Amino acid sequence: MPVPVSGTGIRIVGQRVDGESQQHLGEWLATWAELRVAAERAVAAGTDPAGSGWDLAGLLLHVAAWWREGTARVPALLGGAPSVDYDVDAFNEAATARATTAEAALADLVQAAGLYTMLLAGLRDRDYDVGDGSVRAWAEAAGVRHPRLHLRDLSATSGSKG
Repeated sequence: MPVPVSGTGIRIVGQRVDGESQQHLGEWLATWAELRVAAERAVAAGTDPAGSGWDLAGLLLHVAAWWREGTARVPALLGGAPSVDYDVDAFNEAATARATTAEAALADLVQAAGLYTMLLAGLRDRDYDVGDGSVRAWAEAAGVRHPRLHLRDLSATSGSKG
């Protein structure tokens, strides 16, 4: 029977997790729940985030793009691919280049979060030690630290309509 994760809209079915992987999944789910609420509130209010340099749609697209990248990169790393150095500015520019509404960007964020959740739910403790630690870096940075930075942005809206 699926187990709903409160506030996330996500249900995990039949997954067994280990210690570190369980910790990362739990931290991710808590972070996602908070970010989703903040994003939904900002979209409903029509306000742009303060201090991020992006309008609301851009910020949501930016976070979703990094989750999608992690969803692609982690399996590649587990398969033996080398780590990749990113031109973060170019990645962020490409991620936010398309014009869209905040509502559409929120839908994209929710979809990307679902994919990222499935990725993390499938990882085992041993996966975090593959290669040079890049799997752990993706789980910690893209899954928790990076979204928490933008959670602060969403919590401190500029008041301007996007």
